[in-house]
This record gives sequence, structure tokens and C-alpha cells, in this order.
Amino acid sequence: PVLESPNLLETTVAGHISTYSRTRYSAERTESTNGKDYDGKITVAPLIPADATLRKVGGTGYETWTDDGEGNGVNWDLDSDYYTDYNEVGQWRVETIAPTSLNTDFVHAIWVGRPGQTMPEATAIEDESVVGCEIDGVGVYVFARTDEFQDRIDYQFQGSLMMPHVIEGLLPQTLYAVSVAGQDRILRTSEVGGMTFDAAGPGVVTVRLADVASQ
Repeated sequence: PVLESPNLLETTVAGHISTYSRTRYSAERTESTNGKDYDGKITVAPLIPADATLRKVGGTGYETWTDDGEGNGVNWDLDSDYYTDYNEVGQWRVETIAPTSLNTDFVHAIWVGRPGQTMPEATAIEDESVVGCEIDGVGVYVFARTDEFQDRIDYQFQGSLMMPHVIEGLLPQTLYAVSVAGQDRILRTSEVGGMTFDAAGPGVVTVRLADVASQ
């Protein structure tokens, strides 16, 4: 993985374990390896928590290394005969580390494109009851903070283009009134409490239980 504008904070093991300020990172492959043709790029934008750090781990002897939480670590053996190529399984990875609390919400925007393409700007959406992200021109994705179904969700977004909004964490098979910049519509959630609609902004979205008359 290649970090964008990397700001090195600490090197734990030279050439193997380094810690950086939060930033986007990506990896692309265009070669043929073991009979497989690669021609793609994946970019990850860590968004929440805002004060997280990134730890880049890998290299020979550190392909499957994990921290024991006390400053030591183990490079685990691969269990299956299927996973014999460390370039495919481990080799390098980037870990997002919260500054303190173990009970932390993490949000990453992940974008898949072609080699040489650049991921659109991604911004965090964070409120008392929801977290999520907006990827410019791609979509808005919002999730309830807890595993309890929500009867109301509010958030703001900035994009001026029409794009899909995906919301998870609502009551299943239930009618909700969706208000976007003052315009209302009634939508029913899926069997698992999800909802999708298109909207252009910038604006404020309010999703609340529909009145009984709408049921």
C-alpha cells in the first residue's frame, strides 16, 4: 500500500512496522502473477475516528504479524495449504488505530477503480445516533451507531449532484417519512431495515417514522 502525503510518527521496526498520521492509502496491480491477471486499484480513506493513526506492517517475517497489546507480536503460520503465497495473503497491510477507547466507531471509505485513477473526495458523517460517509459524486452511506433499530435519523450532506443515499439501522418493513431540503417522500424499509433513495444537495436529511395515516 502507498500512503498519500505520509507523515511518519514512529518507526517500531525499521522496514517492517511504522506509524503515520491518518491519511488515504492505495494499492494497484497491473501484472500477471500465478496465472492471474491484475489490472485494478483500491483506495482506502480512513474517516472516523478523526484522530486515529495508521500502522503499516509487513515485509519478510512480518506477513501475518499481530500485536499482543504489550509491545510484542507473533508472525503466525499460515494454516491452509491454499494460502502459500504471502504476496497474496499478507505481505503488507495498514491498521487503523484509535487513540484511546476500545469502544470506538470506525468508518472507512473504500473505492475501487483502474490504475492511475484517483478516488473522489470522501468526508465523514457523524451525529449522536449515526456514522457514515459521503463520497463526492458517488453516494452517501449512513449507519446507526448501535444495534438498536432507529425510529429517526438526521444527517447533513454537501454534494450537489444527484446520487444514492444508503441508510441502514431502521425498523424493518416500516414506512418512514424522508425529508430532503424540505421535500418529503414516504419510503418503506427492507426486511433488514435498510433504505435507498436518490437526492441532490447540499441539504439536511431527516428520516422519521411516517404518520399512522401513511401506513
